[in-house]
Amino acid sequence: SLWKAVHNCDERSATELAKDLAQQIRRGDWILLEGPMGSGKSTFARALLKGFGFGLHPEGSPTFALAHEYEQAGLPTVIHIDLYRLESERDLEAAGIHSFFWERPEAVILAEWTSNFPTLVKALHEDESRSLWQVELEFVPREPLLRSIQITRR
Repeated sequence: SLWKAVHNCDERSATELAKDLAQQIRRGDWILLEGPMGSGKSTFARALLKGFGFGLHPEGSPTFALAHEYEQAGLPTVIHIDLYRLESERDLEAAGIHSFFWERPEAVILAEWTSNFPTLVKALHEDESRSLWQVELEFVPREPLLRSIQITRR
């Protein structure tokens, strides 16, 4: 169901939205960040991590590492996964991506580009043991600095 939708959102508003969302997330929740290249998924992810209370190094998207794990006393473990460089479901298996979702029940999983892997998305949606949040970022026509952001929860 729709949790929140914000249209014509600038970076400051998107950061506030991410902080609001962080207050709703519980250990074990899955968050899928979707949107075209350059739409602000990694920026939103960093704002979400700050919303959880992590002090962050400005390391950007974890594209080259596939996953960054954030641990800090008193905070939920957060694993930020970027699947952009993986090309097939077989690559997902080889990289051990499924284990992040299903073998770390206490961790919050924050994943980018899951939509490239329909089998994974289907499995995530079918597993009702976790709350699944979907954050969709879209460009606003003729407004390069603005985004429309829709957040749903299952």
